[in-house]
Amino acid sequence: MSLILPTRPTKDNASETTPLRSSGSQLSPTGNKVNLFAHSLFALQMGSCEGQTSPEKKNYQQHNLYKLVLCQIPAKRVIRHKRLVSGDETGRSEEATVQGSKRVCLRIPHAQSHTYCPFCVRSNALGYAQPRSTTKYGTNDDVLQPHIIQQKACKSVVLAAAMSTAAGCRCTFQDTQFLAGSCGATFTLFMGLVEYLVRSKDDIADACNRPGRNSIQGTETAEYDFLVVGAGIAGSVVASRLSENPDWTVLLFEAGPEEPTATQVPAFAMSAVGSELDWKYQTQPQDTACLATGGVCNWPRGKMVSGTGGMQGMMYMRGNPKVYNDWAKFGNDGWSYDEVLPYFLKAENNKNPELIEREYHGTEGPLVVQQFPHRPPLSEAIVEGGKELGYRNGDLNGVNQTGVAIAQMMVDNGMRGSTSRMYLRKAAAKDNLGVLINSQVTKILIDKKTNLATGVEFMDNDGVKKTVYARKEVILSGGSIGSPQILLLSGVGPSEDLEALGIEVVQDLPVGHNLHNHVSVGVGFYINDTGYETLTMKVLTEYLETHGGPMSGTGITQTTAFFLSKYAYDRVPDLQVFFDGFMAACSRTGLDEECTNGEFGDCGKRFINARPTNILPKSRGYLKLRSTNPKHHPLIFPNYFSAMRDAEVLLDGIKLVIRLFETQSLQRWGAHLDKTPAEGCEGPIFGSDEYWECVIRRHTGPENHQAGSCKMGPAGDATAVVDPQLRVHGIRNVRVIDASIFPYVPNSNTIAGVIMVAEKGSDMIMKTWQSSDKADNACHKFGVSQHCDLNSKPKASRSLLQESYGTKKIREPQQLQELVLREDRITALARRAPKHEHTDGVTAEIFNHTVNFINRTW
Repeated sequence: MSLILPTRPTKDNASETTPLRSSGSQLSPTGNKVNLFAHSLFALQMGSCEGQTSPEKKNYQQHNLYKLVLCQIPAKRVIRHKRLVSGDETGRSEEATVQGSKRVCLRIPHAQSHTYCPFCVRSNALGYAQPRSTTKYGTNDDVLQPHIIQQKACKSVVLAAAMSTAAGCRCTFQDTQFLAGSCGATFTLFMGLVEYLVRSKDDIADACNRPGRNSIQGTETAEYDFLVVGAGIAGSVVASRLSENPDWTVLLFEAGPEEPTATQVPAFAMSAVGSELDWKYQTQPQDTACLATGGVCNWPRGKMVSGTGGMQGMMYMRGNPKVYNDWAKFGNDGWSYDEVLPYFLKAENNKNPELIEREYHGTEGPLVVQQFPHRPPLSEAIVEGGKELGYRNGDLNGVNQTGVAIAQMMVDNGMRGSTSRMYLRKAAAKDNLGVLINSQVTKILIDKKTNLATGVEFMDNDGVKKTVYARKEVILSGGSIGSPQILLLSGVGPSEDLEALGIEVVQDLPVGHNLHNHVSVGVGFYINDTGYETLTMKVLTEYLETHGGPMSGTGITQTTAFFLSKYAYDRVPDLQVFFDGFMAACSRTGLDEECTNGEFGDCGKRFINARPTNILPKSRGYLKLRSTNPKHHPLIFPNYFSAMRDAEVLLDGIKLVIRLFETQSLQRWGAHLDKTPAEGCEGPIFGSDEYWECVIRRHTGPENHQAGSCKMGPAGDATAVVDPQLRVHGIRNVRVIDASIFPYVPNSNTIAGVIMVAEKGSDMIMKTWQSSDKADNACHKFGVSQHCDLNSKPKASRSLLQESYGTKKIREPQQLQELVLREDRITALARRAPKHEHTDGVTAEIFNHTVNFINRTW
């Protein structure tokens, strides 16, 4: 549902339409504050209730300023609007008669001289709410002040968007609506209303700080210092950090839209999965996993600003220090835990000092980390059950990772703390940063003679191919599927695969290989708790007013456990358990005592799910291009359970989870295993190893932690795509900064590790180019200031380099790549030399000196 005012100027585009918002202040074009009608909730009676007259639907649709939605519900509670609107900003009201009933309309001022009626309500309109006469909906200054004054037993009602006193900021952005379809067809009407009310809250929408634009004037002809591809978890951090240098220009690309408002609500953490905000990747059929769906596994990945960070559970977990130490052991200098810890600390702003080992946490970074404001009592019972088994409840990001705890989350003021919100929006006002949304990068432009990246090709919001150029670097942050796909389309990858598609090979590298993912299986339990939907109108109202209550958390999903299977080595947990239940994510009506099956009354027991997850998988897969069309998803071969040990670890995890639910703390809740045989596994004896092995392979649960497809490793590592500086081997001025560079995935949720990589990678870039810029400025000290503008003629100096560099395609040593093989480096050498006259500003003597230096380095 959407309420749109007529066209009026906005801060970005005078031709855009502006949605009304609630809360805050709205400035009229004349600068006066005005109160505008937006949306609360009411329900109109559609059937016959004794003593009441039923209005006809058409009377409330005729203005076409918002849509009525129909919902058949057994309404136990009704309200009557006690007082109606009393005038617009001038104090005048407008009354009209519709079929003998009085209605009152609020006049919308400054709307192209027209008078609109965004909401008309009859004095006898009925709705539902709490059954006490003292209950009131809306804020204290709500002009309607609806109270419950009587109850009627109606069999059905019409649910409609109505009003709460509104006054939003004038900022606008394209807010994608997806929540109505996230729970299923029978949930559509109420969930659409929930989304509408959430979107009306300006502190949640944060419209004035949204940086995304469908177009940026002059982009096609401009050069930027840095082009960052992908505004997801990593890209938002990288672009924000690079923009801190006011002398650098940064352009960030995102294939999807701005981060929608509804994704900011923790209860809707995973609601965008399967929507238009999801790339909806699917694996190729396999005979070892996901057999219940034909061997095809779904791999959700975020297609929006914030990326997959806008559709995951927000859990802040780093993984075991020994994982990072192993990265360093394999030749990745600078990546041991002690060396990456400063970047974890740099990012973090921990708000729960009483819960943490302080030497392992930061308190001054942009990323707010703390526990959710709300948790169900069952979360505490799970933690107590872990204690009974000897597991500690402590900081799982400290020195010891094993334990059961209510995790810390990326959340601030009851809202998702995505890297878009915590980093990118804080940089939105900078003139040197642009964010281009709905623009998919299709390839990197690489000079075939020099292997120098000069820019990118992309498709804009209208599907038109365009190019933009980079003076310094192209940074890929497209994730473990997006980044390798772009490299492959650019001619960087396995030569055999590229040649088969007719793509000219620029650099033969194992792009797309080493792909792996955490893998899980669900184990169902019942507890003695009524199975009511957690999301009710009372819960919604609490969240809209305070950012608290069940919608400010993810139910028991915020609880987690790290265990050692019998196959674990060196005391590094290879199992993590996730729990599902009590999320306020869906409701058909918003009424109390609505069962999860849609009925009302005694719902019996509540179903919850535990997911033991193998977080140190040994199986490795790969991906490759399906075609040369960038719109076609790549072919993904995960090879789950190709290493038998992965399934054995999961089997051990199932047994550990069952032990946990047998503890006294959970038996007090009446916890017991759901013994209904899983579909397709009716043959084996329930509970036997054979049975659980069947469940593991048929009902495989791929986690959303894909990694490794652009593996980091030194020059001598034939399986590596990027070096420890995150530069693509053999390609100049291209880095990859995202989860695809993980040599192997950390043994936990991956988002904290990705942010660390983004912070460290940004620091590497800044150190590289700040030293270069200093070298450029040194020319003034040598009395050659008239030649300090050599970068204004890059093509000429580049052509000289190409004659010498030719078509060599080898992996340059680090010193060469850092100090020489960039145009800026050659220019810097020229500026240090004695002054000579030359049309290009570079004499043959200076150029020969550069070439000799290159040859000596090789």
